[in-house]
Amino acid sequence: MRAVKRVNFDILGMDEIVTYFSELGKVPQKTVKKSARAGASHVRKKVRSDSKLPVEHGRLRDALIVAEEGVKTDSEGKRKRNKTGRAVFQVTFNPAYNTVFQHNTTPEGKGTRGSKNPRDHYYYPASQEYGFWHRSKIGFEREGGRYFMRDVARREEDMAQEIMLEVIRKDIAA
Repeated sequence: MRAVKRVNFDILGMDEIVTYFSELGKVPQKTVKKSARAGASHVRKKVRSDSKLPVEHGRLRDALIVAEEGVKTDSEGKRKRNKTGRAVFQVTFNPAYNTVFQHNTTPEGKGTRGSKNPRDHYYYPASQEYGFWHRSKIGFEREGGRYFMRDVARREEDMAQEIMLEVIRKDIAA
Protein backbone atom coordinates (compact mmCIF):
# COMPACT_ATOMS: atom_id res chain seq x y z
CA MET A 1 0.00 0.00 0.00
CA ARG A 2 1.37 3.37 -0.96
CA ALA A 3 1.41 6.30 1.41
CA VAL A 4 -0.89 9.16 0.53
CA LYS A 5 0.74 12.51 -0.05
CA ARG A 6 -0.78 15.13 2.17
CA VAL A 7 -1.29 18.81 1.80
CA ASN A 8 0.99 20.78 4.06
CA PHE A 9 1.26 24.53 4.19
CA ASP A 10 3.68 26.82 5.93
CA ILE A 11 2.45 29.64 8.10
CA LEU A 12 3.17 33.06 6.67
CA GLY A 13 3.77 35.60 9.38
CA MET A 14 5.38 33.02 11.64
CA ASP A 15 7.52 35.79 13.16
CA GLU A 16 4.38 37.52 14.40
CA ILE A 17 3.12 34.33 16.01
CA VAL A 18 6.49 33.67 17.67
CA THR A 19 6.52 37.23 19.01
CA TYR A 20 2.95 36.81 20.25
CA PHE A 21 3.85 33.59 22.08
CA SER A 22 7.01 35.06 23.58
CA GLU A 23 4.94 37.95 24.98
CA LEU A 24 2.45 35.52 26.47
CA GLY A 25 5.03 33.25 27.98
CA LYS A 26 4.46 29.53 27.98
CA VAL A 27 1.17 28.59 26.33
CA PRO A 28 -0.50 25.41 27.63
CA GLN A 29 -0.38 22.37 25.34
CA LYS A 30 -4.17 22.13 25.53
CA THR A 31 -4.50 25.61 24.02
CA VAL A 32 -1.98 24.94 21.27
CA LYS A 33 -3.72 21.71 20.30
CA LYS A 34 -7.16 23.32 20.38
CA SER A 35 -6.11 26.21 18.14
CA ALA A 36 -4.31 23.96 15.63
CA ARG A 37 -7.37 21.70 15.39
CA ALA A 38 -9.62 24.73 14.84
CA GLY A 39 -7.46 25.98 11.95
CA ALA A 40 -7.34 22.53 10.32
CA SER A 41 -11.09 22.06 10.78
CA HIS A 42 -11.71 25.35 8.97
CA VAL A 43 -9.58 24.19 6.02
CA ARG A 44 -11.42 20.83 5.99
CA LYS A 45 -14.81 22.56 5.81
CA LYS A 46 -13.64 24.71 2.92
CA VAL A 47 -12.17 21.72 1.04
CA ARG A 48 -15.45 19.83 1.44
CA SER A 49 -17.44 22.73 0.01
CA ASP A 50 -14.99 23.54 -2.81
CA SER A 51 -16.30 23.28 -6.37
CA LYS A 52 -13.12 21.51 -7.58
CA LEU A 53 -13.78 18.52 -5.32
CA PRO A 54 -15.19 15.76 -7.56
CA VAL A 55 -18.53 14.59 -6.19
CA GLU A 56 -20.14 11.63 -7.89
CA HIS A 57 -21.14 9.53 -4.89
CA GLY A 58 -19.79 11.83 -2.15
CA ARG A 59 -17.28 9.32 -0.78
CA LEU A 60 -14.29 11.56 -1.41
CA ARG A 61 -15.95 14.41 0.45
CA ASP A 62 -17.08 12.14 3.30
CA ALA A 63 -13.61 10.62 3.74
CA LEU A 64 -11.91 13.94 4.58
CA ILE A 65 -10.79 14.05 8.20
CA VAL A 66 -8.57 16.17 10.42
CA ALA A 67 -5.79 13.96 11.78
CA GLU A 68 -3.15 14.80 14.35
CA GLU A 69 0.49 14.27 13.39
CA GLY A 70 3.34 13.35 15.69
CA VAL A 71 1.36 11.20 18.10
CA LYS A 72 2.71 7.73 18.76
CA THR A 73 1.31 4.85 20.75
CA ASP A 74 3.58 3.20 23.31
CA SER A 75 3.69 -0.52 24.14
CA GLU A 76 0.82 -0.14 26.63
CA GLY A 77 -1.45 1.47 24.06
CA LYS A 78 -1.19 4.98 25.51
CA ARG A 79 -0.79 7.91 23.19
CA LYS A 80 2.45 9.86 23.51
CA ARG A 81 3.24 13.23 21.99
CA ASN A 82 6.66 13.84 20.50
CA LYS A 83 7.07 17.49 21.49
CA THR A 84 5.22 19.70 23.92
CA GLY A 85 4.10 23.16 22.90
CA ARG A 86 3.52 21.96 19.37
CA ALA A 87 0.52 20.45 17.61
CA VAL A 88 0.23 19.61 13.93
CA PHE A 89 -3.04 18.63 12.29
CA GLN A 90 -3.57 17.77 8.66
CA VAL A 91 -6.54 17.37 6.39
CA THR A 92 -6.28 13.87 4.95
CA PHE A 93 -8.39 10.93 3.88
CA ASN A 94 -9.81 8.48 6.40
CA PRO A 95 -7.94 5.15 6.19
CA ALA A 96 -11.25 3.36 6.80
CA TYR A 97 -12.15 4.24 3.20
CA ASN A 98 -9.09 2.46 1.73
CA THR A 99 -11.22 -0.44 0.56
CA VAL A 100 -13.26 2.03 -1.47
CA PHE A 101 -10.38 4.11 -2.81
CA GLN A 102 -7.57 1.64 -3.45
CA HIS A 103 -7.82 -0.14 -6.80
CA ASN A 104 -5.72 -2.53 -8.83
CA THR A 105 -4.90 -2.03 -12.51
CA THR A 106 -3.26 -4.05 -15.23
CA PRO A 107 -0.51 -2.56 -17.39
CA GLU A 108 -3.17 -1.92 -20.03
CA GLY A 109 -5.00 0.31 -17.57
CA LYS A 110 -7.95 -2.06 -17.09
CA GLY A 111 -9.24 -2.67 -13.59
CA THR A 112 -8.70 -6.04 -11.96
CA ARG A 113 -8.81 -7.58 -8.52
CA GLY A 114 -6.18 -9.70 -6.80
CA SER A 115 -3.08 -8.19 -8.43
CA LYS A 116 0.21 -9.65 -7.13
CA ASN A 117 2.30 -6.65 -8.19
CA PRO A 118 2.10 -3.74 -5.72
CA ARG A 119 2.92 -1.27 -8.51
CA ASP A 120 -0.43 -2.08 -10.06
CA HIS A 121 -2.27 -0.23 -7.30
CA TYR A 122 -3.60 3.27 -7.50
CA TYR A 123 -5.22 5.40 -4.85
CA TYR A 124 -8.23 7.33 -6.07
CA PRO A 125 -7.91 10.46 -3.85
CA ALA A 126 -4.26 10.90 -4.86
CA SER A 127 -5.13 10.53 -8.55
CA GLN A 128 -7.79 13.22 -8.22
CA GLU A 129 -5.51 15.60 -6.29
CA TYR A 130 -2.21 15.13 -8.14
CA GLY A 131 -3.17 13.45 -11.40
CA PHE A 132 -1.72 10.23 -12.76
CA TRP A 133 0.39 8.80 -15.56
CA HIS A 134 -1.15 6.62 -18.24
CA ARG A 135 0.07 4.87 -21.35
CA SER A 136 -0.73 6.25 -24.75
CA LYS A 137 0.45 5.68 -28.30
CA ILE A 138 3.36 8.08 -27.82
CA GLY A 139 4.47 6.75 -24.40
CA PHE A 140 3.37 7.92 -20.98
CA GLU A 141 1.22 11.01 -20.55
CA ARG A 142 0.14 12.79 -17.43
CA GLU A 143 -3.52 13.42 -16.79
CA GLY A 144 -3.81 16.63 -14.84
CA GLY A 145 -4.84 16.70 -11.20
CA ARG A 146 -7.43 18.96 -9.70
CA TYR A 147 -5.30 20.11 -6.73
CA PHE A 148 -8.45 20.83 -4.74
CA MET A 149 -6.80 20.42 -1.33
CA ARG A 150 -3.65 22.37 -2.14
CA ASP A 151 -5.53 25.30 -3.65
CA VAL A 152 -8.00 25.59 -0.78
CA ALA A 153 -5.20 25.33 1.80
CA ARG A 154 -3.34 28.19 0.14
CA ARG A 155 -6.47 30.29 -0.26
CA GLU A 156 -7.65 29.78 3.35
CA GLU A 157 -4.24 30.07 5.00
CA ASP A 158 -4.78 33.59 6.36
CA MET A 159 -8.25 32.79 7.68
CA ALA A 160 -6.97 29.62 9.38
CA GLN A 161 -4.26 31.66 11.10
CA GLU A 162 -6.83 34.19 12.29
CA ILE A 163 -9.00 31.41 13.69
CA MET A 164 -6.01 29.87 15.45
CA LEU A 165 -5.01 33.19 17.04
CA GLU A 166 -8.61 33.89 18.07
CA VAL A 167 -8.86 30.51 19.80
CA ILE A 168 -5.59 31.17 21.62
CA ARG A 169 -6.76 34.66 22.70
CA LYS A 170 -10.08 33.27 24.03
CA ASP A 171 -8.41 30.37 25.82
CA ILE A 172 -5.81 32.54 27.52
CA ALA A 173 -8.30 35.25 28.44
CA ALA A 174 -10.59 32.68 30.09
